[in-house]
Amino acid sequence: MKRVAVVTPWFGAGLRGGAELQARELSLRLAARAHNVEVLTTCARSFFDDWSEDHHAQGVSMEEGLTVRRFRVDPRDARAFDEANAALLALTDSDLQLGVRPVADDAARAFVEHNINSSALVEFLREEGEAFDAIIFLPYLYGTTLRGLAAARARALLQPCLHEEAYAYLPAVADAFRRARRILFNSEGERELALRLYGPGTHARSRTVGEGVEFAPRVAGLSDGPHNDDGPLARDALPSELLGARFILYLGRRDATKNIDLLVRAFRRFKADSPSSDLKLVLAGEGPESFDSRDAGILDLGVVSEETKSALLRAARALFQPSQRESFSRVLMEAWLSARPVAAHRDCAATAASVERARGGWLAATEEEWARAFAVVETATDEELSEMGARGHAYAREHADWERVIDRYEKVFNELDEDEKDLYETGEDEKNFDAPSGDEKNFRARRPQGTHSSQGTHLQGAHRSIGATALLSGPRAVHQLLPDAVSGDAITNHAFSIRAWLRGAGFESRIFAKRREKILASEVELIDESLIDPSAGLIYHHSIGSDVTAKAVAHAGPKCLVYHNVTPAEFFAPYRPGFAWLLETGRASLNRLARHFSCSVGDSAFNASELEAAGFRAPGVLPIIVDPDRWNIASDERLMRELQDGATNLLFVGRCAPNKRQDALVEIFAEYVKHDVRARLFLAGEGPDSDPFVRRIIQRVEQFGLARRVHITGRVSDAALLAYYRTAHLYLSPSEHEGFGVPLVESMWFDVPVVARRGTAVTETLGEAGLLYEPDATPAEIARLAHGLARADANLRRCVIAAQRVRREAFTPAALSPVIDALVRRMETTRAPRAKVA
Repeated sequence: MKRVAVVTPWFGAGLRGGAELQARELSLRLAARAHNVEVLTTCARSFFDDWSEDHHAQGVSMEEGLTVRRFRVDPRDARAFDEANAALLALTDSDLQLGVRPVADDAARAFVEHNINSSALVEFLREEGEAFDAIIFLPYLYGTTLRGLAAARARALLQPCLHEEAYAYLPAVADAFRRARRILFNSEGERELALRLYGPGTHARSRTVGEGVEFAPRVAGLSDGPHNDDGPLARDALPSELLGARFILYLGRRDATKNIDLLVRAFRRFKADSPSSDLKLVLAGEGPESFDSRDAGILDLGVVSEETKSALLRAARALFQPSQRESFSRVLMEAWLSARPVAAHRDCAATAASVERARGGWLAATEEEWARAFAVVETATDEELSEMGARGHAYAREHADWERVIDRYEKVFNELDEDEKDLYETGEDEKNFDAPSGDEKNFRARRPQGTHSSQGTHLQGAHRSIGATALLSGPRAVHQLLPDAVSGDAITNHAFSIRAWLRGAGFESRIFAKRREKILASEVELIDESLIDPSAGLIYHHSIGSDVTAKAVAHAGPKCLVYHNVTPAEFFAPYRPGFAWLLETGRASLNRLARHFSCSVGDSAFNASELEAAGFRAPGVLPIIVDPDRWNIASDERLMRELQDGATNLLFVGRCAPNKRQDALVEIFAEYVKHDVRARLFLAGEGPDSDPFVRRIIQRVEQFGLARRVHITGRVSDAALLAYYRTAHLYLSPSEHEGFGVPLVESMWFDVPVVARRGTAVTETLGEAGLLYEPDATPAEIARLAHGLARADANLRRCVIAAQRVRREAFTPAALSPVIDALVRRMETTRAPRAKVA
C-alpha cells in the first residue's frame, strides 16, 4: 500500500471535463486497491466559476470515501490573466514554434501568476510532501501543477493530459516537463507529442499508463468483452428515426474546437458527390448550436442519455472523431469497446497513434479526406467493419481497462521505490532533483550525463532488473582511463554513463584522463594526480596514440580495452601531418596491446573486427550509450526562432575532419539547392578557421557560391546544438569513416530522418533505419534522395521516422545495461596472470 496524493485544481463528483473526471476516477480506483489516497485541491468550485473565490470550506473532508484536503486560493488579477489567455487563444497553429514562447514575456508570466493558484497548497507540499510515496499532478496547465510540482520534488508525477495548443508552448510548462520525476501519459500519441514539444529529455521518465473508461456494452462475438443486456431496452433507447438506418456517429462537444464544422462540411460534400446515398450523420453531445438538417441527412440529437449513447454506438457503422485536441479520447475507446471502427484526425497525435497501432479505423485531415472517409464507410461490408472494430476492441481492452491501467500506475510507484534505494546507496541528495537552470555547462559539470537525477539515466537502477551484483571474488572498484576528457564528447559521455552503471551496481568508480577541460575538473581526475589501486578493475578507452596507453598496459588488476576506432592516418596526412602521426601510432599499437588485454570490446562490430584482426581474443561489442536524457534542457530560444522561418534546414554534426568529408557535403548541397531554393546547410562542430581542412571547406563553399547558405558554426553549446537538432528537416552524412556515429542516433531522437553514406560503422549503427547511399553515388543522385526524404515524399519520411523510433531504443542506458554487466563479469573471468601483465 502506498500513500498517494492526487493534486488537481478542483474536485467533486458533479464536475464536467475530461481531466476532472480522470482525477476522480483515478483517486477512487487507487483507493479501491487499498492505497491511502488524499486529494489535494483548492476551495474553488469548478473551471466555470470564479478562480479567486473559495466556494468550499478549507480543511479536510471525506468525499466518496476519499480524504479530500482543500486549500484557499490566492488572490489574482483576472483581467491580466484574461488578456494573456486571449492572446494565447488568438494564435493559430502556424503561429506556434517549437521552443519559442508563444506570447510576450509579460503575458507568459501573467498566465502563470494569475492562474488558479494556492500558496497554501504549495507550502503543504513543501513541508509534508515527503510523507507521500507519490504525488500525481493533473492536468498540466493550471497553477496547482505549474507551481506545485517543483515543491513535490522527487515524488512528483506529472499527468499532463497534453494536446496540441498554445498553452503547451509556454516556458513554465516546458519547465514542468523537465522537473517531473515521471511523466504519465494517457496514450502513446500524447507521449510522442511531448517528445516533439519538449525534446527527448522526457523519454526516460515517460510512462504510458492509459486511461480507464467506465463503459461496458455487450458485444456479440467478443467473449472477453463486458456483458450487459442487449435486449429490448437497448433497442428502445435508439431514436425511432434511426431504427434500421445506416449512419455514422459523432459523440462529444459540438463546437468549433472539436472540428464539428469540418465534419459537417465534409458530410455535405460527400452527399453532393453521392446524392443517392442513404447514409446519415448523427451528432450527440453538448453544444451552443444545432447542426440538425434532416433533408441533408444530418440528425443533431443534442445531449443524450447513457442508454441512448450506448445504443447509438452499437448501431452506428462507425464513429468519426475529427478533433485535433485530444490526449486520449474516451469516445474513441467507447466506440472500440462497442466493436465499432473509428475515423480520427491525422494531425491529432493521441488519436492518430491509437488508430494506427490498433488498426481499428481510418485517418483523415482535410475536408476532402473526411468526405472520402464517409464514402469508404458507406461501401465497406459489415464483415470489414466488424473485423476493424474487433481489432479496436482488443486495443481498448488493453489501454482503457481500469484494472490494467491501475496495474501500470502501481508499477510506476514501485519504480520510485527503486529510485529511493539507489539514492540511499549512492548517497545522492534529493536537492539534486531540481531541474537545471542557468548555464547548462555549469550544471553538467556538477552532474554529467549518466548520473542519477531527475534528468537521469536508467543506468544506476537498471542493474536490478537483471540481477547484477558486484563480483564476489573480483574488485570492489572499477575505474576508467582515457586520453582526453572533453565536455559533450561522445567518448567522455560514454565513460560517464558506464561510471553511473558501475556505481549503481555497488562499485567504487572514478574516471582518469591525461587531459581534461576545466569544466570537468570535479568529475574527471588527472592521471598524474592519483594512482589507480593495482587490485581495481580498469576500463581503458583507446582512440588515439597517447602515453596513458602505457599506464593501462602496466595495470596489474582486471582490465578491459574499449576500442572507439582510430581514424586512418591517410585522411589527415595532407592537412595535419603531426596529428596523422599520432593516429598512425595509435593504430599501430593495437597489435602490441592485444597480448595485454584478454578482455576487449569495440563500440561497434566494425571496431570489434579491427580488434580481432589485430590479435585480440574474442572481442565483444559495447555500443556507445546515447542517452536522450542528455537533452533535458532548454534550447536556445533565439536560435529556435531564427531556424523556424520556413526554410529547409539540413544538418551535419561533428568536428571538421577529413574523414567526415564536409567538403563533399558542400558539393552535395550545391545539387540539393536546385530542388529547394530555400534550403540551407549547418555544419555544427569544432573547427577553427586556422585548420587546413576547414579552409578547404570554406574554399568549396565559395567555389559553389553558397556563402549565404552554408553555416559553419564551430563548437556550440548544448542549448544551441539542441536547437539545431530540433529544427532540422534532414540529417545528411557523407562521412567515409566512423567507428560508431553518435549524431546518427541523436538525430533519431529528434525525428530527423537520416541519409548517410554506406560503409564502416555507419551501416550497422543505422540498422534498418534511415537511408543509405552507395559510395559511388553522384552528388546529384544523393541530392535527389535527400530532397525526397526531406520534403517531397511524406510517406517515405513517415516510414523512415517510424523505423528510427525503433532503432534508437537499442542505444539507451536501459538497453545496454545487461551488456555492461556481462563486460564487468568477463573482466574478472578473463584476467591475465599477474606475471604476464608485469
